[in-house]
Amino acid sequence: MNWIIYSENSFEFSGVKLIKSLAEADSKPVVISSSKLSPELHEKLESADNCIINYKLSKEEFQELFGDDISKNNIESVSKAISEELQKKENRIPVLYHGTDARIINISRDERDFYFECCRAVIEYFWGVLESDFSTFETKKITVDGKVKTTKARKIERYKPIFESQEKLELYNNLIEKMWMIDSWKNGNEQYQYGDLYLTSSKMKAMDYAVRSFAGGELGLIAHRLLLSAEVIGLEITNLDEKTKVAIDTVRSFVSEQHGTSPVIVKVPDIDVNYLSSDKGERIEWMTDHFAHQDFRYLKEITLSLENAEYIKINR
Repeated sequence: MNWIIYSENSFEFSGVKLIKSLAEADSKPVVISSSKLSPELHEKLESADNCIINYKLSKEEFQELFGDDISKNNIESVSKAISEELQKKENRIPVLYHGTDARIINISRDERDFYFECCRAVIEYFWGVLESDFSTFETKKITVDGKVKTTKARKIERYKPIFESQEKLELYNNLIEKMWMIDSWKNGNEQYQYGDLYLTSSKMKAMDYAVRSFAGGELGLIAHRLLLSAEVIGLEITNLDEKTKVAIDTVRSFVSEQHGTSPVIVKVPDIDVNYLSSDKGERIEWMTDHFAHQDFRYLKEITLSLENAEYIKINR
């Protein structure tokens, strides 16, 4: 181990003792603000292969380091009770928003669950139809600077000219994006797990989510894009079991009700930080981690209300 060693009379030695005492002390923790940190000490403390010597700082040594008048330093007690800390303005939970369509909130819980099950059924069906084309590659020849070269491409790319001929290249890009998302979802990528309530501290993001929720959130949008792409490609949807047929008809019906689309931003009240995780599903220690995140999942069941919802006007 490469230990930090200074002469006992140096300022750096006193600083090291202070830091170590704070890290290992059994007493109530304190927050100390000070600009008295030399460039040399700062550099050494940031070095990954350095450790700090074991030394407890006495009151006299503390006074020597920070001056006789301790009151001039910014020292405040830190309560271990999160509930108390969250009452402080600087730690208070910000307003979190959920962007959706009012139709999703207006229907009953059973109706909502049924619709999302239909979305999943549609996704499973078309994944089964297109997964082989998405996951396998074929060799193709391309011309670069007048020279013919061979390259590998996903088989699904053979459909691209069909979309281009119908001036629907954006839908093709949507298809590839959604296939990537389904593939990631099936491989356990936590960022593409659907079912939890997604929240954000950004009102602009919530607005974007709301506008994109005409098909019922991300899950509905994936199902919708797959249905549209199947129509462009000309996939024959035959020999369907009753569950899949009902699922496809249900998603089509929901999306076709465009005249009833009502994107809204809903403020989510009474947030319990113990049920918040990052949008990737990572556990959050609210007091130390929340500032690093803007998007969240909320794992506690909650009933959303349109009472204070903000409706978004769409130019049709």
